[in-house]
Amino acid sequence: MEKIYESSYQISENTCINLLSQSLKSYKTSKFELPVKNLLRKVLKENQLTPYAFWTALKVGQNTAYRLCKDPDKIPSKKIMDKIFDTFGWLPGDYLVSEEDWNQWFNSLKTEEKQEIIQTPKFSERVKR
Repeated sequence: MEKIYESSYQISENTCINLLSQSLKSYKTSKFELPVKNLLRKVLKENQLTPYAFWTALKVGQNTAYRLCKDPDKIPSKKIMDKIFDTFGWLPGDYLVSEEDWNQWFNSLKTEEKQEIIQTPKFSERVKR
C-alpha cells in the first residue's frame, strides 16, 4: 500500500480517499449563508427588463432565471455569471453586493416594493428588518 502522508502515523491511499469523500459529502449537503446577495431585481428594473426577458435572453432554465430574479440569497454559478456577462455585459459587481449594502438598498425602497420582495417564497423568513 502506497503511503500518502508521512507523520507519526501513516494514512493509506484508501483512508485518504475515504476522508476526502466524507468531507465532500458533508460540504455538498451543508447549507451555509454567504454575506452576499444579488441585486438582479434592481438591475433588471434599471435596464427595463422583465424576469421573462432575462430568462429568454440568457437561455438558461426557467426556474434558474426566475429564482435569481426573485430570491436575493441565490448567487449565480460561474457558468450563469459568464452567460450574464456575455448577454448583458454585466460583471458580478453590478449585481452582487454585501448583505449590508443590500439591506441599505432594501430599506430605501417604498413600502409596496418591500412587500413584493418579502412575499417571495422562502425569502420572507430571512429578511432582516
